[in-house]
Amino acid sequence: MTTRPRYLLSASHFAMILGLAALAGCASKEPEARPVEHENLYVGKDPVYAALVRRGDGQWTFSRITNSDNDPDSSFLVRLNDLNPAFDIRRAECEPRPYRENDRCNPVNPFRKRDMGVVGKIVDTGISAGTGGKLSGMSRSYSTEFDTLAFNAAVDQALLLTGLDDNRIALINGLTAVRETAATQEAEVEALKGQMLRQYALDKEQNIKIDARVSGLIQYYSNDLDPSQFVEVRAEPSSAVSQTKETDAVSILPCDAAECLQKLNTAMASLEQKHAARLDALQVDLRRQTDAYVVDCSATEHAGYHFELHCPEKLARNEDGLILLPVDVVILSRDFEYLFPEFSEENDELGAAVAQGNLMLRNKTGEFVDVQSVSIYYNSQISTESDVGTRLNLAPFQYTRIPVSELVSPAIAIESRHTNMTPDKASRSTFSFGLAIKYSLRDRDAIATLYGMHDFNVQCAIESRLQPGSCRPDVMQDDDPETVTSNEP
Repeated sequence: MTTRPRYLLSASHFAMILGLAALAGCASKEPEARPVEHENLYVGKDPVYAALVRRGDGQWTFSRITNSDNDPDSSFLVRLNDLNPAFDIRRAECEPRPYRENDRCNPVNPFRKRDMGVVGKIVDTGISAGTGGKLSGMSRSYSTEFDTLAFNAAVDQALLLTGLDDNRIALINGLTAVRETAATQEAEVEALKGQMLRQYALDKEQNIKIDARVSGLIQYYSNDLDPSQFVEVRAEPSSAVSQTKETDAVSILPCDAAECLQKLNTAMASLEQKHAARLDALQVDLRRQTDAYVVDCSATEHAGYHFELHCPEKLARNEDGLILLPVDVVILSRDFEYLFPEFSEENDELGAAVAQGNLMLRNKTGEFVDVQSVSIYYNSQISTESDVGTRLNLAPFQYTRIPVSELVSPAIAIESRHTNMTPDKASRSTFSFGLAIKYSLRDRDAIATLYGMHDFNVQCAIESRLQPGSCRPDVMQDDDPETVTSNEP
C-alpha cells in the first residue's frame, strides 16, 4: 500500500494562510447579478424572452420565444428587449464534482470561464511559500465567471440565423401592439354592449305594457302584486346577437422563433377582422328595434303569494310600436307572517288591545302608569320584553301603540307564520294568543298584571288582517279580563 507523503507547515506559514483565507472570505462573497454591457437599449413595454440553443452543427440559434422568464425547457434565456441574459451570471466558487449542464460550476458550460478559485490560490500560495513552490498542484477548488464575449457572439449568431437581427424591435413592439389593441377592442365592445342593454331596457320600459288579470283565491289578494317583478321579458335571440358572442383571446406566445413574425402578422389581421365583425353585429342589434320578445312565466310564488301564471310565450310588436302583454295570475294560496288576532283585555286601570299588528295601551286612571314588562303568548311560545323603558309609560288617560313584532322573540315570529293558507285550511286551523302586562301606579307600591289568553281561528285572523273589523272573535265579547295584584316592591 502506497502512503501519501504528509507535508508539515510551520506555525508562521499556517498563520499566513489563515490570514489570507480571512481576506479571501471577504472577497469571495458572490456579487449581485449584473447585466451584460450591451450597446442596445431596452426596447418595448413587455418583456420578451428567447431560448438560446446550440444546433447539431454547433451554431447558436433561438428555438422559441416566450413572455416568461421561467422556461423549464430552456437553459439559456435571452431577454430580447436588451439582449441580456435572463439566467444567473454571478461568479461561482466551485468544488470538483458533477454538475448539471447549465450549472455555473460546470467546466463545459459554454458561457463560463474557469479560474483556479480564491481558496485554491490561497492554499496553493501558502503551500508554495512553505515548500519552495514544489506543491502548487495541490489546489483542487476553482471558480467560474460569466463569459460575456462568448454569450454576445452566440446571441449575434442566433439573431442572424432567425432573422431577428433586423426584425427584433418590430417583433417586440408588435407583440405589445397586439396586447394593447385587444384590450382597447374589448373595452369598445363592452361599452357598446352596455349601450345596447340600456336601450333595450328603455325599449321594454316604454313599449311593453303588462295587462295583469288576477283570479283564483282573490279573497286573499291585497292588490299588491306587480307582474313585472316576476314575469321575465327578454329579446329573442337573433343572428346578430349570436355573432356577438365572445371570441377566443389572441394567443401568439410561445411561438417558434422563425415563425413568430408571420404568426404576429396573422394574429393582428385576425384580431382586426374579428373585432370588425363583432362591432358590425352589435351595431345592427343596437339600431334594430326588437321585433319579438320571449316571455318567461315560470315563476310560482312572489311576495308570499303562491300562483300559476298563464301568458304567451312570445310577443310581437304592433304597428304603433306598443306591445300588450296579457298575464293571468291564478292565486292558489298565500303565506301570512306575524299573524295576530284582534284581541283586547282591560280592567279598571289599564286597557290593552291588538289590532293590525299593533299593541295599544290605554291608561284609564288619573294617575301615571309605569309598565314593567310585556309578555306575548303564541301557542306554547312565550316572549317577555322587559326593556320597554319609557315607551309604554302612560300619563293619566293617555294611550300609546307599538308594533307587536318589536315585542316578540324569533320563536314567536316563526310560530306566527302561517304558510300556504287557503280558506278551507285556515278555517280548520286555530292558535292561542295572549298578553300579560306587568304595571304599577305611581301612588302605590303594589304591582299588578293584566292577563288574558284565548284560542283564535286562523281564518278569522286573516280576515281581520285583510279587512279590519270584518271578523271579531266571540271571546273578545264574552270573557272577562283577569287582573292579578301582588305586593311586589
